Formats: sequence, structure tokens, C-alpha cells
Amino acid sequence: MYILKQFNLQRDCGWFLLKGWRVVAVFPLLVVAGCGSDTQMSENMIVTARTSYEQSIESFKQKNFEASIPLLTQALSGLPVNNEIIDVLLMRAECYMATQEMGLALADLESAERGVEETSQMAEVHALLSLYYRKSGNVAKSESELQKAQTIDPNILPATL
Repeated sequence: MYILKQFNLQRDCGWFLLKGWRVVAVFPLLVVAGCGSDTQMSENMIVTARTSYEQSIESFKQKNFEASIPLLTQALSGLPVNNEIIDVLLMRAECYMATQEMGLALADLESAERGVEETSQMAEVHALLSLYYRKSGNVAKSESELQKAQTIDPNILPATL
């Protein structure tokens, strides 16, 4: 089943992935997306996505953020809808912040915030939102997000890059 929907690529692509939609093709202001469940995704796609994610972690550890971004994007296209996608979105947001692509970072953080279910991930989302707002110069919002993170997990520290 395919639908045609008008959307903002930076803002909504993570939402489509979190809701089990795979982006098939993107046109100016339009997307064609196929609805699929975890069982419909091929094992090969999932293995490829996880391999890309593992490679992105190695690049990330070496602070090679530019190399991590396409690997994380590839991982998003094949992972089943679960907490792994939130982890990928959060890591990609960190890479975007490190490369000064703040709009893309915020889009991934907002997508993660909408899709997060685990409490530990929610604390991480707020910690990274705190970092985003600090880097953007909004100190009050940064402190508010850090307070939310520490309310959820008192042991969480402010995120840094």
C-alpha cells in the first residue's frame, strides 16, 4: 500500500520511520511511503541496517561525524520500529550538532522525543535537547531541558560533544 502525503523532509522523516513507514521516494514537498510491519522487512535489510549502525558507532568514537551521518541514515531505513531507531536518531542528532547542522539535529531530536517509550531514553533526549539549546544560545531552555533529564534520571550529566 502506498500513500502520497505532503510533508517536511527534515521534520517528518523520522516520524515516518518511527511509525513503521519506509520512505520510498521523495519529491519536492511530497513523499511516497510504503507501510510495512517488522515482519515484512527482510532480514537482510535489518542486518544491513545494524551493520551500518555498528560502523557509524566506530566513526562516532573516532569523532568522524561526517562519516557517521550517512551510515546512520542508512541504518534508519532498515531497522524495525523499536528503541534502536531512537538510539540512531539521537546519535545522528549529535553528529549534526558536531557538524553545525543545527536544524537537522533539532528535527532528529524532536522525532526521537515523539517516539521514545523507555524512561532512560527520554532522559537522554532531554539531555541532548539541553545541549542543542546551549549550542544555539538559548541558556534558559537548555537549563529547563537539563532539569527535565535529571528529574527522570538524577545521575545523567549534561551532554557534551
